[in-house]
Amino acid sequence: MRYRTGRTTITVLLAFVLAMPSVSLGQTTTQPGTLRTPRNNVKAGSLAANRPGTWTSAAIATHINRQQKALDQFGGATYQGPEQFPPSRRQVFLVSFFTSLFTTLNNLIPQLALALQAAQTTQPAS
Repeated sequence: MRYRTGRTTITVLLAFVLAMPSVSLGQTTTQPGTLRTPRNNVKAGSLAANRPGTWTSAAIATHINRQQKALDQFGGATYQGPEQFPPSRRQVFLVSFFTSLFTTLNNLIPQLALALQAAQTTQPAS
């Protein structure tokens, strides 16, 4: 009988301990008589300051700031546009070659269209 009473006592104490809310050391208060739960220890602006929307807008602002520093304020290097460098012989040749090639093709296409039209009109009717 004594074994059963001790077992019942341990079971009741364990159920009582498990039913109490858990409290971490950071959630304790020094005021006597207050219930020690997380919702009673929240400061006034902490919920609004830590909401996910502010995290996202802070991350976007940080990204934009870092991007501006990397792209606009990188310092040291100066951009030298293509007008500051003379073109090489290869560049001059390729530009003139492709310009003349495309000009020839543009003149050839209407002549081919006229030749096809003339070929269709001169064939004897069957």
